[in-house]
Amino acid sequence: MAYLAQLRLDTPLGAEGSVEIPAAIADPRQVVVYYSAFDAEGFLDFLPLNGCSGRHGQPDDYYPNARDAYRALWKEEFAGIPVAEELRQPGVPLEAIHPSLAGLTKAIELARAGRQTLAQLHQLVRDVSSPPQLLNDANATVAAIDRHLEEVSLAYPILGAIIRIFIMEKENLRGDDPLQLISETDRLYENLVRRSERFGSLYAHYAVQRGGSAARVRPAARSLPILSSEQHESA
Repeated sequence: MAYLAQLRLDTPLGAEGSVEIPAAIADPRQVVVYYSAFDAEGFLDFLPLNGCSGRHGQPDDYYPNARDAYRALWKEEFAGIPVAEELRQPGVPLEAIHPSLAGLTKAIELARAGRQTLAQLHQLVRDVSSPPQLLNDANATVAAIDRHLEEVSLAYPILGAIIRIFIMEKENLRGDDPLQLISETDRLYENLVRRSERFGSLYAHYAVQRGGSAARVRPAARSLPILSSEQHESA
C-alpha cells in the first residue's frame, strides 16, 4: 500500500494510464489495481494498472469481457447510448466461449415461460367466472419461475446483475389494478429476455475483440435444468 500511495503521488495528473505496476508488487492473479478514468461519454471507468489474469479458475479475459459487456449493456439500457462499433460474433455457441453463458439460455427460457403464464393469468383475471384456484395456480407458477431465475443467477454468477435488476424492478411494482400489474410484469420479463440476449452478443463481441477462442473451453458449470410448465406449477 505504501508503494502504491507513493506511486500515485509521483505520477502527474493525466499520466496514470502510462503506469505499470510489476507483478512482484501486485500479482494480477491475486489482486488487480485499477485507476479511475472517464470514457468518451463521461461515464466513470476503472482501468487496470497491473494487467489482467485469470482468477478463481477463469481465463484471463473472463472478467474484462464481462465488465465491458455489462458496461455497454447498462449504457444502452439506462442512458440510451448504443454501442458505436459493429458487433463481431464468433460463429460458435455462446457456451463454447464460456460455459457460464449457457445460463443465458436458461434465463431466457424462464422469462418466456413467465410471459406465457402471465398471458394465461391475464385471461383469467378478465373472466369474472374464472375459478379462484386457477388464479392461485397461475400466481404460484410465476413465483416458482422467479425462484428458478434466482437459482440461475447463483449457478451462473456472470448473470447475477441482469437477474438482480429484474428482481428489484419487479419488487418496485405498485398499483391496485391487476391487469395493469400483469402488463407491467410482462414488460419486465420482456426486458429480461432482451438484456440477456444483448449481454450474450456483447460478451461474444469483446471475447472476439480480445482474441478469445472457442478452443479455450472451460469445464462446464453446474447444470441447472429448465423446468416444464407442469414442474413450475409443482415447484
